[in-house]
Amino acid sequence: MLVAGCASAPTIPEFARQFDDDPIVVEDLGGGVTLIAVDATSEDDWTYVDLDAAALVVPRDPANDPTWDLAFQRFRVSANGGASGTGGVEIGLSRSTDFASPPGPDEVDWIVDRPGAGDRVRHAFTSRGDWFRYDIFTHSLASKEQVTLVRSTEGTVFKVQLVTYYDRLLLSGHPTFRYAKSS
Repeated sequence: MLVAGCASAPTIPEFARQFDDDPIVVEDLGGGVTLIAVDATSEDDWTYVDLDAAALVVPRDPANDPTWDLAFQRFRVSANGGASGTGGVEIGLSRSTDFASPPGPDEVDWIVDRPGAGDRVRHAFTSRGDWFRYDIFTHSLASKEQVTLVRSTEGTVFKVQLVTYYDRLLLSGHPTFRYAKSS
């Protein structure tokens, strides 16, 4: 006799969005907060985002293009500064998960992407550990929901919180973050 176990249905993350044919979903959450979800499913290509314009950009030469602030490839996050580009983007790491009231620009140390071993880059966004927790049993990622400050190519300081890695169909490679100007 076979006994089937009951497995609970996976939960769709609150901020997961549905992707149609566009590689980016931009949504105004109100109160100056914007949600961006990107299709970063490629193992080889990066998806580039301009935070000031809340838009996808396609740079011809990413290392020398000031139009992008953050780039995504699967779970990796690159910033257009230091070893990743000439845009001057800086990352201010915090351990705060309070999106409404994170540390201010004067309360964090600012860093940039740095050269790593070989042709690798040490991404500033993850220099204190990844932005996610990995579950070895389900092979899934869950956001630590830490708020990171990002000084854009235009000098604007934003608070950024990666909130999920999955779309509404629970497909991986769709990092989604909410952000707003830092006060």
